Amino acid sequence: MRKLWISFLVSLLLFSGILSAQEPFVGDLVRVESLVYGEPQKGAVIERLDRIENLLFGRSLPGTVAERQKRLVDFVFGGAGEEYPLAFKVASLEWIVLQEVFPGPLANRIDKLEEMILGSKRTDKPVAWRIENLMKLCVPTGEIKMSEVDVPRGQLVKVALLTPLDSRNNKTGDQVRVRLVDDLIFNGILVAPRGSMGVGEVVNVERAGAFGKSGKVDVKFKYIESLLAEEIPICMGERAAEESKKEMEGRAWAVVTSFVGLGVFGPVGLVAGAFVHGEEAKIPAGAKFYLEVSEDVKTRGLVLEGVAIRKPSEPKKEVEPKGDGEGEIKVKKAE
Repeated sequence: MRKLWISFLVSLLLFSGILSAQEPFVGDLVRVESLVYGEPQKGAVIERLDRIENLLFGRSLPGTVAERQKRLVDFVFGGAGEEYPLAFKVASLEWIVLQEVFPGPLANRIDKLEEMILGSKRTDKPVAWRIENLMKLCVPTGEIKMSEVDVPRGQLVKVALLTPLDSRNNKTGDQVRVRLVDDLIFNGILVAPRGSMGVGEVVNVERAGAFGKSGKVDVKFKYIESLLAEEIPICMGERAAEESKKEMEGRAWAVVTSFVGLGVFGPVGLVAGAFVHGEEAKIPAGAKFYLEVSEDVKTRGLVLEGVAIRKPSEPKKEVEPKGDGEGEIKVKKAE
């Protein structure tokens, strides 16, 4: 019996080791899948690589697993040679046309752009071709520019709550999502467009009780996504707290919620009498408040100088892009 138990433990450890080894092995693939599809895919690594390469380029690409993953990361996030990243192109197109970005998987966002601009989706073509086609229609000169920018700690961002908070229902560990209300622009660079998603986490919940004890939901905010889907760390800092107090002034729910870092909106205090029951903490979806960048960040964004904002009207005629689909759009990089 003891031998069987030891054998089971050894097998379990070996299996866990295999899983742990696989995570960094396909880490780049998971990152690309998460942006393109909205979540990591299942199946053998080669099958997953074939699937996403065919979606993006219209064919499977040669090379080792590591080489193919690097090519995907460069195409989607980093940019290859004179090319800008796919994430940058899609978000820039959305902002140029709509002055905001769509939530959701990159593939779905491209579908929406095509339906809006062309009148129908072109899912028969690879993504690289589709993006070049949209770029030629919306930015005929191709002269959008990407540049690095240093965003300082303390930069304010205004957000709207997407996840309603309620001390009766929330529990520690719940994810809290917010949406950027205004463009984050710094030194003429669009860092995060309106509509960019942010994430936080519930770290403490207290129910309302006797003696006037009000409910409480503590939230720690983590990051907001940039134009290139990079994480910009955010928090409820001192400036954000003051601006949020002004924004929430007069709201009944503002007194019973705190944001970790300052405890901005503390409980209302005790009311005499054991039979007086406090109110639960509630913040509805759509509530607006401020957060701030929690540390100095170097990121990349869209240079706004010379960018012409375009409004979609009638569906436009397609322009036949040149090339075979890999690394498509020739656009100038900032000097």
